[in-house]
Amino acid sequence: MLPVSKYTSVKQLIYGQIEDALSTYTYRQKWVCRFKENIPLSQGRDDNEILYITGLALKLGKSENLRSPEVAEALFSHLSVSGGDVFWVKIVPPGWIHLQIKDVFLAEWLQHLLRGGLKQQVSSRGQQSWEAQKLLPVDNGFFPMQYVYARCCALVRLSVNEGIITPQNLKDGLLCLDLPWLDSQGTLRIRHPAEFSLLSQLVQTVDYLRFSHTPEFTKWEKTGMAIIPVFDAFWRQCRIFEVKSTAPQLALARLGLVMVTQVVLRCLLEEKLGILALEEL
Repeated sequence: MLPVSKYTSVKQLIYGQIEDALSTYTYRQKWVCRFKENIPLSQGRDDNEILYITGLALKLGKSENLRSPEVAEALFSHLSVSGGDVFWVKIVPPGWIHLQIKDVFLAEWLQHLLRGGLKQQVSSRGQQSWEAQKLLPVDNGFFPMQYVYARCCALVRLSVNEGIITPQNLKDGLLCLDLPWLDSQGTLRIRHPAEFSLLSQLVQTVDYLRFSHTPEFTKWEKTGMAIIPVFDAFWRQCRIFEVKSTAPQLALARLGLVMVTQVVLRCLLEEKLGILALEEL
């Protein structure tokens, strides 16, 4: 079973795996790491994959006077086993470790968000639920975010009218339908550059939401606005209704990406910015 229900943020999951690898390594070496709470980890820039990069081996090599390649090999051995269906691992000289997220995990992660995973994860930290907050009306400063959110809602309604999904597939704003994210080869259907760019932006945004206690990630307006041009490029290049007859499963996967964008924007608007996310403007 994939661990998406426990780790809504992909970065959170990867961080935990690296922590375990570090603990195993330091235990075997019989010394205590001094910066376990500050493991370097960032999302890499790649048009074809969701990639995370850690320079932990390099940092250990410098701070503990160790050989970084040997440290990287030790961490690699642990992560290769623990990665399972979540990620592949490789070492990039002189000691970088790259972790590429597998399609089967990304598919389950996307589906988890459509089942309300992000809402559950945010509320579980003791914050007010969306329904309980006193939200502000439309704010012109955030209009682009509100507009894209409303557009996503309109596309979902149109998908019902067009027969791509049925009213029974929606319950309390959540999708009660497993979408065909993967093809028969187990590869993500959403492989167009504009689709993958939007997916990457959504992964990064959910990572920011999970690590919101860090001051670096408190600029929620900037985080939300970053989604807008990426979604616009996706919508211009990756139509849904034009392919519903020739490629119905692709149409469903693209609709799913629209709905994940809708979920993430609603969280940003209402949970972080205190602005009401309207379904129509």
